[in-house]
Amino acid sequence: KKWDELIAAKNRKVVAIAGNDAHANVGFQVGDRTGKRLIGVHLDPYERTFSVVRNHVLIEKEKPLTSETLLAALASGHCYIAFDLFGDSTGFTFSAENSQGRKIMGDEIELLDGVRLIITTPVQSRVLLIKDGQVIRDEDGASRKEFPIAERGVYRVEVYLTQLGSLVKDKPWIISNPIYIR
Repeated sequence: KKWDELIAAKNRKVVAIAGNDAHANVGFQVGDRTGKRLIGVHLDPYERTFSVVRNHVLIEKEKPLTSETLLAALASGHCYIAFDLFGDSTGFTFSAENSQGRKIMGDEIELLDGVRLIITTPVQSRVLLIKDGQVIRDEDGASRKEFPIAERGVYRVEVYLTQLGSLVKDKPWIISNPIYIR
């Protein structure tokens, strides 16, 4: 909600990027009098912590992976956030098409006849299509969805895994960056 408000208030692009608070220092251990560790358990090792939330960055296939292309993709909003602890989000796409071509998250596209938003998820899931901070579509059960668009606005997607039950069904699995339809 705050992110949507910031985009509306500033009337400019705002990129969402996730971060982890990783310290690898939660746990317990037993040691001898000299301080030598005899046994211990880390409850938040880096491997587990960094699998909780990830930024998935989209770089064009013909471009090499360099610090420049990575930073350019992030700055452009060509990325999405996923809580991969719930499931592998690889394969998620959110794009817009019109008669002039295809655009991805972070891009602008002109409102021409036949603009469609296309969402693909790795598994069947619940998809919320959000326009200017308001949910305009809420659909469950498919892994590909297409929505014809007739109005300008800032569109983004949230994806939920309702099949995981009540503990996480109301927590987003994937949060896209917006596509700006001008």
